[in-house]
Amino acid sequence: MDAVTRERDIISDFKNSRQTAIGLLRELTLLIPKDAWLTRVRVSENQVNIEGYAPSATLLVPKLEASPFFKKVEFASPTYRDPKLNQDRFQIKMEIEGL
Repeated sequence: MDAVTRERDIISDFKNSRQTAIGLLRELTLLIPKDAWLTRVRVSENQVNIEGYAPSATLLVPKLEASPFFKKVEFASPTYRDPKLNQDRFQIKMEIEGL
C-alpha cells in the first residue's frame, strides 16, 4: 500500500508542476510585449529568472509586478543596450505567487 501511495504522490506532484509551468509560460506570454523576446526561462522552487531583449527593459518590471502571479520582481543584473540589436539585454528575477 505504501508503494502505491508514493507513486500516486509522485504522479500528483508531476501533474502539479506541469500545470504550474504551463500557467507560468502563459502568463509570461501575455505580459512580455511582442517586440521583446526571452532567451532563457529558469524556474526553481518558487523563483523564476528570465533573460532576453526588449526595446526598454525598465518597462517590463512594472508589467510583471502587476501580475497576481509574480512578486518581488527585480533586475538580477544591470541591463545594457546591445548596439547591434538596438535592444536592452535584461535579466529579471521574481518569485512565483498564486499559480
